[in-house]
Amino acid sequence: MAIGPARAPTVVLVGQDAAVRRVVRMGLELDGAVVVEGASVLEAFDRASTAGAEVRGVVVDVGARDDNELDDGLEPEIVDEARRSWPRARVIVLDGEVEAVDPDTLSRRLDLRMPRRGPAVLSASSVLWEEAADLARAWDELCRWDPILPVESSPPHAEYVVRAVADAMSRPQPLGWGVDPVVEDAVDRFADDSPSLEVAIGQLVCLRETLRRRLDQVVPPGEQDETMARLSMVVDRAIGVAAGRAARQLEQEALIDPLTGLLNRRALDRDLRREFARAARFDANVAVMVVDVDGLKMVNDTDGHLAGDQHLLALARAFVEVLRSVDAAYRVGGDESVIVLPDAGVDTAELVAARALAAGAPLFSWGAAMYPADGEAVDAVLGLADQRLYESRRRGRSPR
Repeated sequence: MAIGPARAPTVVLVGQDAAVRRVVRMGLELDGAVVVEGASVLEAFDRASTAGAEVRGVVVDVGARDDNELDDGLEPEIVDEARRSWPRARVIVLDGEVEAVDPDTLSRRLDLRMPRRGPAVLSASSVLWEEAADLARAWDELCRWDPILPVESSPPHAEYVVRAVADAMSRPQPLGWGVDPVVEDAVDRFADDSPSLEVAIGQLVCLRETLRRRLDQVVPPGEQDETMARLSMVVDRAIGVAAGRAARQLEQEALIDPLTGLLNRRALDRDLRREFARAARFDANVAVMVVDVDGLKMVNDTDGHLAGDQHLLALARAFVEVLRSVDAAYRVGGDESVIVLPDAGVDTAELVAARALAAGAPLFSWGAAMYPADGEAVDAVLGLADQRLYESRRRGRSPR
């Protein structure tokens, strides 16, 4: 299905409730709008700015909450920011549940003035649904014969995936709709049990060929083009889901220290910049602790590196046990860790250090610095916390 013309109106959609965003997005896109969405103000506004489109409207869902607050702003602040960014845009604030959202009313209030396009009813969906078991077996057989795939390569959850595709084929698949939620769920399960991304993608290619062969036999000539367009889009998105999932797993693995399970230096650099930006927005503090296990080199030299590793594991477990849900711990060097405490001060750092020792951490030295009181740059705050750690070690005690 063709994408709308370049002059199609753009609507920015902000809201934490994915169900509400889905209803609003689908309704607005059926009315011809290009929807740029995000779970937070920064996310949605950044995407809209990157797209460079003229924004016709802004829809903000604050949820059915008394405080009218999203994670990164109150309703009045968000509305003011939207009006500054796009003076000609209409701003609408939603404060209800998904059942209360009426996309038609939103379209009228945003003055989209685009005709609604109803989905064509295709026979392919019912064919795939009724023959799902047979098609799953045919898909399995084709995978086993494909020379690119391993011998005896059998797609997991085959019938479930076929039924998900059948369900998706009952709806149009314009690019702006994103991944079909039923297909996304099925491919998540499928990818979970696939031996590798390469095998998963190869099997999904076989799925498309299996379904294409069958639909070529039964679909009326007048439905061929739309049927194959939908099939290609559904399977392409399924491949995208599998690839994206694998990429996220690799990215997550790249951010984790393999010994302790804590986040690593790369994650620290990313997260500190985010926390400092958040603190600046809300005029808050961030405490940063640099922690060093005492005598780790001696332990490694006398008892071996396995014993040293046990000290590091004990430190990591103790801090994870005592930290709040908003806090985070990172291993950034051989014996050096960093603890990030949003909305906290040095007194909180002292309390965390005492609790970690009580929770079984080996003896350690630490130093703390504050954003923004001790600096506004990541390197400056980390450097000062590190300096205070070594000062405390020279004095033979933690800073007070």
